[in-house]
Amino acid sequence: MDADGQDEKYVLLCKKHSGPAESEVLCTACVHDLINPLRLELARILLDKETLEKKVNHVLEPDLHPPTDDENKELGTTYKEKYLAKVQMEQAITEEEEVEQRLGEKEQELDSLRAELEKQKAEFAQRKARLDQAKQAQLVSRQEQLSKGRQQQEKDKARNDMLHNRSVDARAVLCRETASLLRLRQVKKKSKDGSIKECYAISGLWLPDLRDINNMRCTELTAVLGHTAFLVYLCSYFAGIQLPCEITVPHKDYPLTTIFPPLQSWLGKEVPFPGSISTVTSTPSSPAESRSESSNLPRPRPLFIGSDDLNEHVSQFAKKDPSGFGFFVEGISCLAYNIAWFSRSQGFLQGTETWAEVCNIGRILYLMLIAPPAPAGVMTPMTQQDARLRRSKGGSRSSNQDPGSLVVPRLGSGSHQSMHSLYWTEAQSNSTRQWRLSKFNMVADPLKRHLLTEMNNTEWELLGVDEWDDGGERMDEAVFVKTRTLDGAAYDDARSIMTTATHLTNGLLGTGDEGKGKGKSGWTKVKSREKP
Repeated sequence: MDADGQDEKYVLLCKKHSGPAESEVLCTACVHDLINPLRLELARILLDKETLEKKVNHVLEPDLHPPTDDENKELGTTYKEKYLAKVQMEQAITEEEEVEQRLGEKEQELDSLRAELEKQKAEFAQRKARLDQAKQAQLVSRQEQLSKGRQQQEKDKARNDMLHNRSVDARAVLCRETASLLRLRQVKKKSKDGSIKECYAISGLWLPDLRDINNMRCTELTAVLGHTAFLVYLCSYFAGIQLPCEITVPHKDYPLTTIFPPLQSWLGKEVPFPGSISTVTSTPSSPAESRSESSNLPRPRPLFIGSDDLNEHVSQFAKKDPSGFGFFVEGISCLAYNIAWFSRSQGFLQGTETWAEVCNIGRILYLMLIAPPAPAGVMTPMTQQDARLRRSKGGSRSSNQDPGSLVVPRLGSGSHQSMHSLYWTEAQSNSTRQWRLSKFNMVADPLKRHLLTEMNNTEWELLGVDEWDDGGERMDEAVFVKTRTLDGAAYDDARSIMTTATHLTNGLLGTGDEGKGKGKSGWTKVKSREKP
């Protein structure tokens, strides 16, 4: 029997014995019959799955999977558009949700900041209230402290002013006592024409006007200038003021007084005495080095004049040594400039306006050191030039409202050593700053010109004893020589520039040359042509 027949045989037996239940099969044919429909269904499902997978792959990845048909292609395009729209919508929704979330967070943060701001405002208001209270308390305390400080300042100022006044008075006492010890005096002498002339003396020697030194002996002039310079030196030291021209008084290896011009003063260099050999510890290596060292030193101007001849007069020395006479005139001009500057620094302006007034050093010293001080309510008015300078610098102010237009003369008030009223910072220094004689040459040049002019315009004739007895000489008429008009109109034309200086004691007693007979002296002056 073949296989088919055998299967049918088994199938019949399976159906006969199996009963109604289909699940109970006894042969493979029945089993195949039962499984094949399922297999076909599974195959159909797998095919459908594969088709759907291709469609899905084409929709998802159209570049990698081509479409199976037009429907699949259209489906892929539609899906892509819908997918992109969906994705964009989802992104927009997500972003909106994020924005809403961030907005909520910012609102919460803003609420917290508002709460913090309100809290800080309240705290600031409290602090401001406390600060206002503290400021008010500080203002009250400051006013009290200022009031106490002003009271203490007024007390200290009054005490300081009192001490300063005592210091000024002490300086004045020292200066006046020094002048008294050096016997600075004023003597009123009656001249030949009956007028009263004020003369000044120091240490028993006449203190001449510098314009009248041609008729003095060199020894007497040297002595009186030495005493005068020493007086000025001590007074400036006691007053604590630095003079524009440095004075060197005699000391070891420095026998006579000298003075430096303003530009060479207060350099702090040790200068040997003029004409002496300076003693130095180290010998210069060469003459050129020695000359350079000596040239670098300032050159003092002498306050001494003359030679070994005790009877030599100033005019004789000037003719013998014009260069030395020029240096001497510069020296006495520096001394006169010092005295006038010193006087103006203390408020004494009288007699310091012109070079001719400055040459009368005795009068300036007497008014400053010896003359009775002016009453407290009396002040010395400034000169017209000083007033003009002050008005040009200080603006247009009435003289009644300008306290600087008047200077109170007080010895010792101008000082460089007083912190109470330092001289250069005080208005009193304007009396020297605005002085029209701002340089010592403004005194030296006209003084030298005046002295030389007086020498040149005065004719002298020395007559011997036999010439006085010559009858023919008596018959000769006097020769008149015209003289040049000088600055000092009160000069006596008959004064001999070689006349021996009269001793102070004779001047005090009023005795002059009246006792001498005419013609007893070997020197005489030719009469002027303008005077009969």
